[in-house]
Amino acid sequence: MTWNQMVVACRWWLVSLAVAFAVLGQSPAVLVRFDLRQPEEVSRLQGLPLKVCLRTDRFVLATVAVTELPHLQRSGLAHEIVDREAWSQPYYLLARPALAKTLPAGRAAKVIVESATETVVKMSAAEALLAAQQGWQPVQLAERPLPLVAGGPQFHPQMTAAGADTMLQRLVNHVSDSTIAAYLQRLEDFRSRYSFSDSIVPAREWLFKKFQEFGYREVRFDPFPWFNTTQLNVVATKPGTHKTPRLIIVGGHYDSVVYDGGNAAVYAPGVDDNGSGTVGTLEVARVLAGEELETTVLFIPFAGEEQGLGGSRHFAENALNQGLPIDLVLNMDMIANVSDAYPDFNILTDRPTEGFARLVEQLTRQYSTLIPVVAPSGSGSDHFYFQQYGYRALFIQEGDFSPHWHRSSDVVANISIPYATEAIKVVLAATVQVANSPATPAGLRVAEVGDGQSQILSWQPNQEPDLAGYKLYLGSASGNYNQILTLTTPVDTLRGLTENQRVYAAVSAIDRSGNESLLTPELAFTPRSAPVAPAALEATSRASTITLTWQANNVELDLAGYNLYRSLSPQQGFALAAFVPAPQTTWEDASVAPHTFYYYQIKAVDRTAIESAASNLAKGRLASRDQGILIVDNTRDGDGSALRPTDEAVDDFYRTLLAGYNVTGEWDLADSTAQQIALSDADLGIYSTVIWHVEARQARPMTADTVALRKYLAQGGNLWLVGWSLLRSLGTPPSNEAIYPNGSFVRDFLKIRAARVSADRDFKAAESQRAGYPSLKVDSLRATLFSGNLPEIDAFLPPLAEEPQTEIIYGYVSSAGIAAVNHGRPVGLRFLSDRYRVVVFDFPLYFMEAGSAAQAAHKALADLGERATVVEEGTAPHGSVSQQFALQQNYPNPFNPSTAIRYQLPVASHVTLAIFNTAGQEVARLVNGVQPPGTYTVSWQGKTPEGKPVTSGIYFCKMVAEGFTQVRKMALVR
Repeated sequence: MTWNQMVVACRWWLVSLAVAFAVLGQSPAVLVRFDLRQPEEVSRLQGLPLKVCLRTDRFVLATVAVTELPHLQRSGLAHEIVDREAWSQPYYLLARPALAKTLPAGRAAKVIVESATETVVKMSAAEALLAAQQGWQPVQLAERPLPLVAGGPQFHPQMTAAGADTMLQRLVNHVSDSTIAAYLQRLEDFRSRYSFSDSIVPAREWLFKKFQEFGYREVRFDPFPWFNTTQLNVVATKPGTHKTPRLIIVGGHYDSVVYDGGNAAVYAPGVDDNGSGTVGTLEVARVLAGEELETTVLFIPFAGEEQGLGGSRHFAENALNQGLPIDLVLNMDMIANVSDAYPDFNILTDRPTEGFARLVEQLTRQYSTLIPVVAPSGSGSDHFYFQQYGYRALFIQEGDFSPHWHRSSDVVANISIPYATEAIKVVLAATVQVANSPATPAGLRVAEVGDGQSQILSWQPNQEPDLAGYKLYLGSASGNYNQILTLTTPVDTLRGLTENQRVYAAVSAIDRSGNESLLTPELAFTPRSAPVAPAALEATSRASTITLTWQANNVELDLAGYNLYRSLSPQQGFALAAFVPAPQTTWEDASVAPHTFYYYQIKAVDRTAIESAASNLAKGRLASRDQGILIVDNTRDGDGSALRPTDEAVDDFYRTLLAGYNVTGEWDLADSTAQQIALSDADLGIYSTVIWHVEARQARPMTADTVALRKYLAQGGNLWLVGWSLLRSLGTPPSNEAIYPNGSFVRDFLKIRAARVSADRDFKAAESQRAGYPSLKVDSLRATLFSGNLPEIDAFLPPLAEEPQTEIIYGYVSSAGIAAVNHGRPVGLRFLSDRYRVVVFDFPLYFMEAGSAAQAAHKALADLGERATVVEEGTAPHGSVSQQFALQQNYPNPFNPSTAIRYQLPVASHVTLAIFNTAGQEVARLVNGVQPPGTYTVSWQGKTPEGKPVTSGIYFCKMVAEGFTQVRKMALVR
């Protein structure tokens, strides 16, 4: 066997990793570790877009597409990206043996995780073989997605009788220490059962014949390829009398190895490891050969365990592929050593199998002289892959780890036959108890009656022909059941419950002989009169309506539907806007005015008009796209040092660049993030064009913002995305070539099929590929590092997404010329369709020479349909004349203590400009009078007319002029 436990209370440790290669047609992926602080968090993982590659009780490792990382961020689950270049080589889980003092040799081996007992490395198959020769025995992680198992059957002491079962006692009395000793001596006499030795052949043939001698008619070899050889599991089948598809596996590996300097192919007696588990399998099969069991049992001596669990991996993977209903695996590995007068006995388990472990613990006390210890299992034996593939599996092992492990001294003279006999009695009792008991009921669920006093529990009916019924366990605390109901049908209505008092429930099945299954995983519920609050309310801003959607997470039988509430300000309260009958979970709000924010909450309501608590808040506004340009500042604020411009410098750059354009709003993501204000499509939808810029290195991640951008563009918006490390900020791993799949924002909306995220320091210019766009050179006065070049400029990998409207407008110019990897690759594109328009500059415009940068900006905005504001000399003494009324977003916002407010008048008008608080009270009037046409800017110092500073909070600036009204939200932060 591979090394597993030197200490009984071993822990599951973080091991790593798997990620799919970023190959054509696949999304680039990363390996993520999820810390499981609570067992129920496994259920939350089941709803996430991930592919599990390792499941432990404390951690889960999974492959996640880069495009799905925002889902993880919103999940609230603790997680960490642990590998960005996964599966470039296989991953191996190494159990640390006592005689291995250092990590496996080899330059290419990369240690991913190292713990006191186990290590995970990335290495080639050749290095894995070298690690095995050094005494490590690597277990390769599976690349296939693994099922997530949230919980398992439970054992409860009330389920079993106080005394020993007559049949079980009779059978365990038939376990023969002399037979066990003879079988162990026969295995030692093969001298070696090393997987790649000649003597492994007669050893497995002897096992095959022994099963036949016991009277088993269905005995077969189960071949599988292993290290350029063919290895064979031995499988003997004992059919169950009930003919149900349930299976129990009893097994232990029969191969052996030594690592103490001897030649394993010549002499590797392996009596404890694992002749003892093999003989245990034989002895249980011998005793049960003439007995009738209700459930089919497979007796399997596994092959190839010492080189990485080859036989059990092969069998478990085939079982998963074929959908075999394996109820329990009892794996014996090293069960014949005891070093003192304390005969402790390890029952090693994962959390989903713990119910069976507790059952075996009780059977150990009843039918043996051993002292049971239930502890976490590791990866070091044939139970491991069964657990990973979603089956319940136990690792049965001696309490005192043998000092002769993997040594030539592992012979019959150095083991304890009496100890092995007691261990085999336990496995025999467990096999019979599980085989003759009904299966644990499946699908326990609850339905809320809605009266606060009743609940309906139901589950799938069992199929055993001798089924007598079910037991329903109820209690007011988890695992503490003070009421047991006996039922004949798989449904029951509980009455007389106390409202808002939590109830815990589990169900078992019983047969006519009194045998009882393990309990279902526990289900908890709270009787309530009021429905459960809806979740995930979301608003989508459209041209003429606001669409609301939410999750249908209500289970109340008396649910009538949902009351939808709306407000112009959450602080002013909500009014009922609509009733939406169940099961509908969407609604269109068409009674909305342009340029006005609407806030929504939803409550579930039952047939007696009792409402739930309110859902989350959602914000919407018509996507009118009539308010000019919004600048979204995604540039990380710098200190003015090289390649780190200050926020003020970047703001001034864009104000100069866009002089004469109808810029009516500015949004600073650093400020809004600090205020925990999320950017939504409601904020974007009124603007005809959004300019999103990233003008400094180390871009702020914008993956969460793509939801807002998706909705904005889907409603016909226009986007100019310009800046540094754009693709990196969208989630592409650094120093990597990535393929963006259909469904990703980058491919669907930016029309980029693939890209290389670069660490190079050689970008000196963007060469024009399209008429009207000037070539752009790096301004050496601003880019003072790297000889006037810019580092880390991403490049697109041609061809771009297959749409005729996608055109390359700029190419990468490297200071190294054609020898550079990215030289000539696209760094700018445009997609101009009748649906929406996008221009992408994948480099920072701030660091380009100013004159050509301005020309490029004007061309990009022209492609997006924007024109400079009309100015007629001599007619606009207060600024340029706008073609429409407009109140622009104040700047800065949030602000402290002053902010500038800009507005535009196309004709002479009486103007009122006032500030209101969230209660609708006017706190300041900034303008009240007739003004000629023009563009005006006024400032507010955050004070009342009496000069008293107002408190921090949300305020509204309202402009009224000649029938035009517009309101802007402002945030004052002191």
